[in-house]
Amino acid sequence: MEVLPEPLVASEPLLRALDGSAAMQAVLTVEDRVGETPGDIWLEVSSNLQGVSIDLPEPLNKAVPEAWPLSLRYPIRAENPLCSVDLKDRIKMLFDVPDGFDGLRRAHFQLGPGAASLPSAGEFSLAGDVSRLDLDAWVQSLTDRFAERSADGDLVLKPILLHADSLLMLGR
Repeated sequence: MEVLPEPLVASEPLLRALDGSAAMQAVLTVEDRVGETPGDIWLEVSSNLQGVSIDLPEPLNKAVPEAWPLSLRYPIRAENPLCSVDLKDRIKMLFDVPDGFDGLRRAHFQLGPGAASLPSAGEFSLAGDVSRLDLDAWVQSLTDRFAERSADGDLVLKPILLHADSLLMLGR
């Protein structure tokens, strides 16, 4: 069974960096109806991702045997449809997801430990604090990602607020 829908993987080249399989636990929560308003429905998935490799630059490169605690909370139907993905102390991602996953309204990635908070509508923000960042490899990965996608519907990138103890840039 595919965990990520094929249209999502096809529309997001960076998801192709994931390979393998891992044990997962899933919980489907159906909240009670309030009057005439249907209750929210949430899918929550957790895993240690052992058995999955992630072929992305540092600090998100993962070998198959490593355990990286993952928690995902996805709105099937929700009044406030915020999808969250948390790879403990590595990255937290928040997405404001309209019904039917027809693009994103806004998104935030928080590298390293720290709280993630969403920017204004139409914006994408990136912040964080990491021990090592391979900027050369990230520029290449993101260039490849944006070369494959149409700019239609993409979010506007806010200024990046990122600290790295060690930065690899221009081969140094």
